[in-house]
Amino acid sequence: MELLEEIQPGCEADLFQPLLACLHVKKTGKIAPPYIPEWAPMPLHQLCQLALLWEKVGYQQEACNLAHWLLSLEPFLPLWCPEKIYNESMAKHWFSLLSSLELAPGWQPDCDLMKFHTSSMSAAFTWTGNGTSLGVIKAKEVEIRAFGPQTASLSFGIQGKGSRGWARCCALPEVWIEMKPEWKESECRLDFRFAGLKPEMPLSLAFYIKAKNCRVEKDILEPKSLRRFKGEAKGVQADGLTIESSHIHKVQVIPLAGENGFWDCTFLASFEMHPLASQVQFYIR
Repeated sequence: MELLEEIQPGCEADLFQPLLACLHVKKTGKIAPPYIPEWAPMPLHQLCQLALLWEKVGYQQEACNLAHWLLSLEPFLPLWCPEKIYNESMAKHWFSLLSSLELAPGWQPDCDLMKFHTSSMSAAFTWTGNGTSLGVIKAKEVEIRAFGPQTASLSFGIQGKGSRGWARCCALPEVWIEMKPEWKESECRLDFRFAGLKPEMPLSLAFYIKAKNCRVEKDILEPKSLRRFKGEAKGVQADGLTIESSHIHKVQVIPLAGENGFWDCTFLASFEMHPLASQVQFYIR
């Protein structure tokens, strides 16, 4: 199957349309219209497609630059990806095709992204999204595949371009969230500050976790179980990884199926934010 035929059905970003039109014209042997290679944060598998299309149209250097940078993000597949279109096997497929490009190390894009890596944990954080996460955090046995603001109706994520460490809440556009990550060898500290919270609009900080079990207080929860936790707590443990807040919150921990939804995670842990406590720290260790 040709690359163009494989990409078109799942192509949703407007950024692709001029490029696809240019490729169609070139296939007919005609002179292609002017095109400037541009990209924006979007699901990583779509960025892989973009790099491959650039190479197909003739923008070899730009394609190789983007492909090399994307490979550094391969451990963080859910980054910039809405829950409803996340497909791990598809994403890995598109990453595997990047090996056909001659990679060009050293290029770093100007984008809203921060990465950390130690021997025990690695992470990627962003302040830009489209109903997507503030980042991905990986330990040896556990992954926080997505985390961010979430309403009681499970409307999740941030929306739009970040601004100086601030991100806008997708479900409540009047609410802004500042996030400052700090990193040590075996601990990640996330400082959050909220602006615009109101008592009549509850908002939680939700963590979607891939782990074998989850413990909160004295309760041990298993994936695919109907048993859940709802009460007050400062933190949860998932296969030895602790997510702990500086405050006591109303906490819910809900077991998930681990496939076909919610980034294939096994647990949702949500911490309700108090509108009068606009600043909070989370420690992940």
